Amino acid sequence: MKKLTFIIVALGVILAFLSCATSDKKLPEPEGQLLTQIELEELYQNACIIRLNIKSIMKSGSIT
Repeated sequence: MKKLTFIIVALGVILAFLSCATSDKKLPEPEGQLLTQIELEELYQNACIIRLNIKSIMKSGSIT
């Protein structure tokens, strides 16, 4: 009886470790395409600049 219990517990532990293991094939693919640094710089080289001036509270600034 003790031997059977030991085997069942050992199989449970082995199955628990196998279920936690993941491989690269099982991981989901990222959505979209990753951009390189050069592509990001080209995309944002013409970033818009917003300048605001709020006279009622005497505040001004710019947002890029």
